[in-house]
Amino acid sequence: MPQRINDYQPVLSLLSTARLKSVPAIFNVHTDLEMYGFSLWIQNASASLYPLVQQLELVLRNSVDKTARTRFGDRWWDTISYDTTKDNHDKFINCIRDAERSLLKNWKAKEVARLGLSHASQITTTPPVFTHDDIIAATNFLHGRTFSLKPFIQTITLKKPITSGQTLFPKR
Repeated sequence: MPQRINDYQPVLSLLSTARLKSVPAIFNVHTDLEMYGFSLWIQNASASLYPLVQQLELVLRNSVDKTARTRFGDRWWDTISYDTTKDNHDKFINCIRDAERSLLKNWKAKEVARLGLSHASQITTTPPVFTHDDIIAATNFLHGRTFSLKPFIQTITLKKPITSGQTLFPKR
């Protein structure tokens, strides 16, 4: 810790007071110097966990996609329906739609730069059709705790009439 800083209060005032209030009781941290040190430690601990969480998201996303793609084909999210009575039932499809919008927005920005245009409204080129893999790769399933399997369990069915048992996560 920098010993030449005499007053940590200006720095501590910018940190979350709710988090800092619980620190002394749990971690026996009392001085401003210790409080600031703890704040840095928590930040480093969180940063260390990020790669693990990122990999977890990739594994979850790709596992769900692989299973769904095997059962329902490419762009399976347009083929299935979900239980709309469950919390977060629309969050997943919103993540897919956000990914599609993001891909289009990024394409437009590159096209504006490539063509030397001043605004995306001047683009006359037809946008590409983004592949299944493009969309899945751009989808953030875990963003803001939006992904929940609840709406999909036992209730995902094809939007057209199907035979019994054609669900993404069948009841066992």
